[in-house]
Amino acid sequence: MYKNVKESLVEIVIGDAILELLEADAPISHEALLGLLIRHLETERRETRLEALSAAIEEIRSSHSLSLGKRKASTQWKGSKNRNSENILQYLNSDPPGRGDKKH
Repeated sequence: MYKNVKESLVEIVIGDAILELLEADAPISHEALLGLLIRHLETERRETRLEALSAAIEEIRSSHSLSLGKRKASTQWKGSKNRNSENILQYLNSDPPGRGDKKH
């Protein structure tokens, strides 16, 4: 398959799965989407659609692992003591300037 066609089929497969979840009033999440795509993979008979489903599953899995990595990194950053963040907190917690105070 050509790359453009394959990418388009993957997008269509993911879009169809999301629409199916929306119509079922189900939660939209990585897990729900993966579960539905895997169920479709088990019942699909067309070779091109099987390839698109497999690629979509891999794309969702890699996207999910990337988002977990970013979430973990941001949690580590927030938990670390940083001198600049302490200065910002002091500034934000301080009293605002009075009416006659110059801003320059």
